[in-house]
Amino acid sequence: MLDTPKYGWSHVSIGSWSDRCSYLDDVPMELLKAMKQFRTTHLPTPVKFDAEGYEYIILFDVGVVHVITESEADDGYTLASLEVDYEALANELAGDVRRDIGAWTRWLDYEHLSEEELAQRKVQLLTLCDEILAF
Repeated sequence: MLDTPKYGWSHVSIGSWSDRCSYLDDVPMELLKAMKQFRTTHLPTPVKFDAEGYEYIILFDVGVVHVITESEADDGYTLASLEVDYEALANELAGDVRRDIGAWTRWLDYEHLSEEELAQRKVQLLTLCDEILAF
């Protein structure tokens, strides 16, 4: 679901859909929180990302993820609706964050986090990974 971050960029992939994501958003934290909220409430849960030049919204819903992307060509929007297995998606997201935990911990380098703050962030990310897998 998340490619290894490099130079403040990564990619989010869900099914056949994929797009870039930027360090301007706390991508792993926002995805983990949205996934946790959806899996807890079973209510539609959105998360919005700035791809630096356009934006997109990922909407977690029962059995499907909708991705609404600002269209660069016609000042409109495109919609991709992807059927998902949330258990598999949660496993993929948690696995990707854990695989690159060092890079995702430092994803917000522009905030100049102290070593203690980085350690706390790492714990937060790993705790959310555990929580989305607990359902």
